[in-house]
Amino acid sequence: MIVTAHQPHFAPWLGYINRIHLADVFAIMDNMEYTHNHNINSNRIVTKFSALKVAIPVKYKGASKALIKDIEVNYNTDWIRKITRSMIHNYYSGNGFHAFYPTIEKILLKRHKYLFDLDLEILQSILDYLEIDTKIVIASEYNLGGNKEQELFISLMEGTNCDTILLGLGASRSYIHGDELMSKGFQIAGHVFTDPVYKQKTSFRLNGVSCLDMIFNEERKNSIHKIKNAGSYVYREKV
Repeated sequence: MIVTAHQPHFAPWLGYINRIHLADVFAIMDNMEYTHNHNINSNRIVTKFSALKVAIPVKYKGASKALIKDIEVNYNTDWIRKITRSMIHNYYSGNGFHAFYPTIEKILLKRHKYLFDLDLEILQSILDYLEIDTKIVIASEYNLGGNKEQELFISLMEGTNCDTILLGLGASRSYIHGDELMSKGFQIAGHVFTDPVYKQKTSFRLNGVSCLDMIFNEERKNSIHKIKNAGSYVYREKV
């Protein structure tokens, strides 16, 4: 059984989604410290000429050590209208727009109190749309964590009854305690991902943007096929 983990992202990029697909369990790390103006509360969509950042305002003080799960959404501005109008303007003619946009709009209009709840519901809706049934566990509910990577990785595997942790390819190769971890009976796998080619509005490729770009531009069956065939993993060998 394979577990992978990550902080929540707002409508994450395709590599994030593919890694979830390859795992049996995805631990979403809501109990880590919040990083402002990162992908936890923002992402990029694609316009005719470039990438456009869309962000969810939050109640956050710069010196705060708040955990992700405790960050509240700020509704002092009409950001929902701004984001939905940007989606409509840039994707209305896309082959998948009308199949999935109503779901996103409905979620945004719920006006979640906490950013994590909003991110999680959007992620789950994306996974359902792409027919990815990986089990999602919330780190704070399973008491998953650790002060050091070694503690974190063992906690993730023991806490989810998995024997393999799936990391980014670079992280899987550079992790200095890999042999020690494997000596305890665990395995380390590295994610190998290639951005799928799909219809985009620009005349040049823009990778690393929100997965909504593919979902809105492609028919559902094409999005499902492309995301499920965009990556694989390789096991790290013991030295």
